[in-house]
Amino acid sequence: QDSPSRILDFAAMVFAQTAGDVASLLFGAGSFFERGAWEECRPFFAPGATIRQVTSPSSVPISFDEFIEQMAGPKGGLLGLPKYSQRVVSLTPEGFVEQHAITFTVQGATVELEAVVVVSCQESHAKEGHKFLIKTLDEYVDPSPVMDALRKTQTKKKAAQLPVEPAVDVTGPGTVVLVTGASSGIGEQIALRYAKRGCSLVLAGRRRTPLEQVASTCRGLHQACQALAVVTDVSKAPECSRLVQATIDTFGAVHRLYLNAGASQSCLLEDCTQDTVRELMDTNFYGSTVIAMEALGHLRSAARSSSGAKICVVSSLLGVVAAPRNTSYCASKWALHGFFESLRLELLDWPVSVTLAVAGSGDTPIL
Repeated sequence: QDSPSRILDFAAMVFAQTAGDVASLLFGAGSFFERGAWEECRPFFAPGATIRQVTSPSSVPISFDEFIEQMAGPKGGLLGLPKYSQRVVSLTPEGFVEQHAITFTVQGATVELEAVVVVSCQESHAKEGHKFLIKTLDEYVDPSPVMDALRKTQTKKKAAQLPVEPAVDVTGPGTVVLVTGASSGIGEQIALRYAKRGCSLVLAGRRRTPLEQVASTCRGLHQACQALAVVTDVSKAPECSRLVQATIDTFGAVHRLYLNAGASQSCLLEDCTQDTVRELMDTNFYGSTVIAMEALGHLRSAARSSSGAKICVVSSLLGVVAAPRNTSYCASKWALHGFFESLRLELLDWPVSVTLAVAGSGDTPIL
């Protein structure tokens, strides 16, 4: 006779297979969503199921019928049918989490978004049909690439009539890129990508030796690439100010600002101290916001004489959902979203975009 643990293991396996199948039917090649077969999805959704596209902290869920109505209306016609790629599915006790890239054609322009979809399911007791049905589907996505494409289309004629100053090649020499947390992990990879294009780089991090090694590697990837390593602890406001000033003193401008530096947490709140909370907020929240405040005027100046400037904040899935043992970390990332979502709205009349990159799990030293 099977033990209770074996029975639970078997039940979990059946559930996981069903959740994985649902993920493929919704987002795989030739899936319902890729074909625009919205009504065909209905059997996979429980009565009263909700769908929410989370583009800001104020996003609200809608019913499945409201979702179909939206996709059949102007919104669906504007974006066209999606194509999904780079799919990574993680099974959870409640359902599954899927990370993927979405490609749309927006008024003739190809736009790619990165999204994280969190799905919870419930068991169906019907004799026929699917065993597990979707209860909630939350898609976390940054809409700024779509908004940028629409804005460029709408202003194309006006821009053609205006005198244009010599533009900076945003993908090559002449572009100044500032990256925090650049001594390893995501920050290092961002730096290497821009180095291959010959950009001028300012790399910030707390550890001098690995930071200078990354800078040296960058210089060897393109003859035009210049790389300045600035040892910086972003939890200290004076060092943040000094970092931005060093960028301007050395290169005279900043066109790309990648706010990537961060610290992690893995402990219950009862095991944390007040210093733990303050340290995470100082690094993850203030370390990004202070640099953005110091650099904002320079980004606006650079945008006037180029094709635009960009701020990218490397956040986390835990900036939009909660998790145990991460109370202070979640708080710091949720605060980031509120700050930079608001800043994006303040910059609507400026060619300075703000992107919040919601990263899932990854093999980086922070973990």
